[in-house]
Amino acid sequence: LLAVSPFSRYVLGWRSMPEFIMDFIWENQLFRVLFIIILIGLNYLFILCLFVLPSVILYKKDFRASWQECFVLLRKRKAATLWKFVVSFTVLFAVFFLIFFSGAGALAAYAKSAYALSQAEAAFRFRMETLGRIGIILASTISTIWLFAMVLSLFHEYRNDIRPNRVHTKPRLFSIIRRVIVMAATVFLVILFSETELGGNFIYSDDLSTQIIAHRAASAFAPENTMAALNYSIEAKADAAEIDVQLLKDNTLIILHDSNFKRTTGVDKNVWDTNYSEVRGYDAGSFFSDDFAKEPVPTLDEMLKTAKNKINLMIELKLTGHEQRIDLVKQTLEQIRKYDMVHQCSIASMNLEILKEAKQMESQIETVYITPLLYSHDYGIDYIDGYSVETTSITTEMVMTANYQGKKIFGWTANSENTIQRNLRCKVNGIITDNPELTRYYVDEQMENLTLNLLTDLFFPDSL
Repeated sequence: LLAVSPFSRYVLGWRSMPEFIMDFIWENQLFRVLFIIILIGLNYLFILCLFVLPSVILYKKDFRASWQECFVLLRKRKAATLWKFVVSFTVLFAVFFLIFFSGAGALAAYAKSAYALSQAEAAFRFRMETLGRIGIILASTISTIWLFAMVLSLFHEYRNDIRPNRVHTKPRLFSIIRRVIVMAATVFLVILFSETELGGNFIYSDDLSTQIIAHRAASAFAPENTMAALNYSIEAKADAAEIDVQLLKDNTLIILHDSNFKRTTGVDKNVWDTNYSEVRGYDAGSFFSDDFAKEPVPTLDEMLKTAKNKINLMIELKLTGHEQRIDLVKQTLEQIRKYDMVHQCSIASMNLEILKEAKQMESQIETVYITPLLYSHDYGIDYIDGYSVETTSITTEMVMTANYQGKKIFGWTANSENTIQRNLRCKVNGIITDNPELTRYYVDEQMENLTLNLLTDLFFPDSL
């Protein structure tokens, strides 16, 4: 973490592990210990690699020779080197804090002197929001430069290199003007195109709201894909509920994620071998909690009837390979039309042909392609309206590019503060989550700047 902290959000942020993998690791003690050991080892390698770079870049050595030199240079110096990094960055961040706090105080004093008392607080908050974002960009940039400057300084010190005497030259006016222009242009471009979205707000509309989509109809608080879960997502004021639809042997459309009933009902039977007359008696709630005992497996018809005029539905069509694809699409659309819910539903799938057929049969239905990764910069497939992407592979650039091309980006499945906040930073159009209440908290909180609130309370105590 020490080696990559200044720029990890930008360079390495997209390398985050998917949340469902992290959940699996932390639930198993052995995997948890191995993960921590690997994490420490990787960070140690990052620090070593930083000391390899100067030799590769400055002295044109191959990586192997540079790696060997790195071990020689750091021999018996590892603890001292780590301590120097800690002290150096402590001093740097202390300076950042002093500059930030002094700047905030100066800005508060200016607001009080330049505006009426009733307007001073609002003026302070507005300017702090803007200047604070610029400060974060500059602080990150300076921290990265500081990191590599330290590495270079220690590299030369450990090699016992002699610093060449400084050559004093008289600065020329043209050279000064050129440097000022380059610095100003650099700062402008960093602000404009930074991942803090400050630059994006100048180009793209910032009025997009983030929808909260209850995954499997809110499976954190009720058994997944049941009426109980749907009713909970309605009460939690989720914008939509994501549900999984499959065809039974008798062509009944039911709500179920797996192709077998065993995990959620205890009955080891495949979807394609079962009729609804049997399914109707299955208990889809006891596996979650005794409080939901005898909760039935619902049909799509029941879900649509309950959701009408209350909550939107993102209907994922799941193929088992034992049904006719066109029958699944056709029957789903027929039921959606039956309740006049074309504009209240979307069809989602990992199968492009399903989405293509859905759009051909009903041009007004919204379609969403589900994928773990999305590398293309061209999102212009005419029969797709949005992309549901695994959270850790989403970037701000992806969302902005897709939105510019008229497509939506949804992030799945975000259940922790980190993954929810990542989606919010990237300004996705919707967050698919098992916990709509937690997500609602962070969606509402994004409008609140806690640091700014603290500074406002400090410099404007009379407004309390």
